[in-house]
Amino acid sequence: SNAESTFDKLIYHGIGLEECTLGRSIESFISIYGGKISGKSSVLSYERGIEANCENNRLRCVFYHYRQPGFVSFKGQTYEGINENATIADVEKAYGVPTKVDSSIVSSYGAFPGKTETTMEYSTLGVSFTFHDQKLSTIFVYDPDNEEDALYKQSSSLM
Repeated sequence: SNAESTFDKLIYHGIGLEECTLGRSIESFISIYGGKISGKSSVLSYERGIEANCENNRLRCVFYHYRQPGFVSFKGQTYEGINENATIADVEKAYGVPTKVDSSIVSSYGAFPGKTETTMEYSTLGVSFTFHDQKLSTIFVYDPDNEEDALYKQSSSLM
């Protein structure tokens, strides 16, 4: 397979994938990606590497997972070219200085125990990037106009 098809899906910050943007219904998500509803507000597609948090049956924010236990690696990249091979420096080069950077060591209960977790948040764009030991794990997309969504990144069922 050529490199192009590896990352054929494009993530737009603040929007998601064109085929299933924020605001679409849970049914749309499942019809496109398969997957299952988890708890009250999550829908998970392990086979596509995509997870969404929902509100009133609509996609509120979406996680695109490259390295998350149980998920097949997401086959896509951002419009700006950030994919699973990207470094923290690549993200800064593509998006500039983050609004906020959080760094911590993952607890023994987390998905990546003992690894250094770094999250680069671009709240005005509606996207953040989470790295574990410098490797990109997840791209998180949310509505930049909804400040509460920035808090939602804490509530991924898996992070």
